Amino acid sequence: MFDFTLKEKNSIVIETLSVFFYIIRFFSPFHAYYVIKKRFWGSKDNRRRVELYVFVGFIGSFILSFLWPAIPCPELKLLIVVLAMLRIIETIVVQINALLFDWYRRGKEKKAAFWTDRYVIRGYLRITLLLIANFAEIIFWFSIFYQYFAWAFNGLDLFNPVFTLNFSFYTMTTFGHVIIENNFEIFGYALTLAQAIIGLFMVLLILSRFISLFPKPPSDDEVEKFLEEESKKPVI
Repeated sequence: MFDFTLKEKNSIVIETLSVFFYIIRFFSPFHAYYVIKKRFWGSKDNRRRVELYVFVGFIGSFILSFLWPAIPCPELKLLIVVLAMLRIIETIVVQINALLFDWYRRGKEKKAAFWTDRYVIRGYLRITLLLIANFAEIIFWFSIFYQYFAWAFNGLDLFNPVFTLNFSFYTMTTFGHVIIENNFEIFGYALTLAQAIIGLFMVLLILSRFISLFPKPPSDDEVEKFLEEESKKPVI
């Protein structure tokens, strides 16, 4: 039988990254609210709040990306840029935790605990649509970055919101092809490279979720049958 706890044989790398990504998730205001609420007032289904949170982020980033030139206050612009950075970090960290570490923490503890939430999705279609909304939201946030840091992109009309959005979309979906075609400042290269890496990660994640929507044919392989049965057992 497989032992998923391995309490004395855990990889130092896995343990370190698990703790790191657990701590860094508190950059998310929503997650901090959720954990505090669970600790002191009990746990309830927050999935509708998650959907509302993603929807507000998507609509807000879309509106701000087009209204950016009309915002007169530099302090307000800086606040929006910081908010955009936190929102992007939040999205990536949440997805990395969901893919790699939430199930690991739960399997290691084998019980419900303050910091070991069981990652259970309401439905694959729902999570795929939310991921697509996250993908679009990141495109809008980066279009704001490009307008705010326009000095780092020589020769580009990044004060035009439509052009900036197109530039952001192109960078996100071609994984940084624009880096080769243009002469940027070092910070400009770093920003477009960051979006290209995030775009690659999000595309792979969305594709994996989308593929999971297709029905899985049964297998006659004995090992795969065993693993399938193990995955159906309730968590103790």
